[in-house]
Amino acid sequence: MARLLTPSDFGLVAMLGVFFALSTSLVDSGFTSALIREKNISETDKNTVFAINLIISVFLYFVLWWAAPLIARFFDQPQLIWLTRVMGLDILFRSLTIVQRAVFINELKFKLLSAIDIGVSILTGSVAIILAYYGLGVWALAIKFFTSSFLVSIAFFWINPWIPSGFVDVSSFKRLFSFGSNLLITGLINTFFNNIYNIIIGKFFSPATLGYYNRAFTFTSQTLSTVLIALEQVSYPILSKTRDSSERMKTAYRKIIITITFVNFLLATLLAFTAEPLIKVLLGDKWLETVPFIQILCISAIVGHLASINQTLYQVIGRSDLFLKVSVISKILAIIGAVIGLNFGIWGLVIGSVIVKYIEVGIVMFISSVQIRYSFSEQLKDIFPVAMITLPLVLLQNVLLGYEYHSDIFRLVIMFVSGCILYIGLALLTRSVALKEIGLLVKSYLKK
Repeated sequence: MARLLTPSDFGLVAMLGVFFALSTSLVDSGFTSALIREKNISETDKNTVFAINLIISVFLYFVLWWAAPLIARFFDQPQLIWLTRVMGLDILFRSLTIVQRAVFINELKFKLLSAIDIGVSILTGSVAIILAYYGLGVWALAIKFFTSSFLVSIAFFWINPWIPSGFVDVSSFKRLFSFGSNLLITGLINTFFNNIYNIIIGKFFSPATLGYYNRAFTFTSQTLSTVLIALEQVSYPILSKTRDSSERMKTAYRKIIITITFVNFLLATLLAFTAEPLIKVLLGDKWLETVPFIQILCISAIVGHLASINQTLYQVIGRSDLFLKVSVISKILAIIGAVIGLNFGIWGLVIGSVIVKYIEVGIVMFISSVQIRYSFSEQLKDIFPVAMITLPLVLLQNVLLGYEYHSDIFRLVIMFVSGCILYIGLALLTRSVALKEIGLLVKSYLKK
């Protein structure tokens, strides 16, 4: 689709990202995490969450419909009026399957979830490519956006034909929302600030510039999260089942940190160094301005998992208030970084976001050291061996960049394969704990 469409097309859709992301957070209201945390999800809880989700989603869709002209005026892009109204259908469809998704995650049915998500992605992606080929432009992206959630809802109800048998139960709502409320506020704050650079770039720079940045951000996050989301989804239920024993939780948590760090360091490093041939092969030369964005964002992404997994811990131990406080602090830093960075143009904004991420990671690691007696120095000590085997990988990639290659595909394959061999080889030589833990987590994931 990137070959068929323009950076401006992707930039227009990215301008709306914050509004749909905020709406999705409001619809969820922290209920998904609250349900997942339950040892046994009752029908009363399911009915309550479904009804609340549906009511909120309908209300928000009408708000977006009314606000569409205001959004278009803010960005000075008239096309955004109907893009907002059509893409907003995604909110309605997502609300229908929040309960089923929470149940599947609670039951560790990650293989099923992956099959549904991948199947829908292939189908909607194929349709969108056809639409883009026949000249629908940005509307190919818009249609893909809401049809994905529509097809997922059909698949969920076909596989698990659950029908609500009641309405909102007050006691159930109070119990679930008491846990989810802090997560809701935190989710709204995180969502807004995760998209704040899209808002700023869309307002002060061209749609094409936003298109380059957004493709880089999406490319970086999706490439790294392909494996990491699977590992983190397994991690949450595992930690939840050890919350009655602080010692068992600490042991499980250390293993998770080591494992995810091992995978993330490899992926982020390889992505940063292979960004140019990767973009040429997959997207084409017109997207080369995306490369420096990817490389800078990888500097942030290499430690991003430490912030997310530490915040997962706060949910597991029932301290969603800490989750909220950390989010508020990090977002205040994000505002400062954005205000200062804007004075130095687009690159000032992006580099500022990297600095903010490292400060956020430091804060959440410190708080975790107090909550489960997993000291800051212990966390660094566990991460250090992985960092040491990453340094030779960085040196190898720098050397390979200096050679001439017959084609970008050949260059990409050589850099990727040799990097993986060196990294895994060094892990085997040093008897890395991470390799053993990865094997155990993969087995657990595949069984489900």
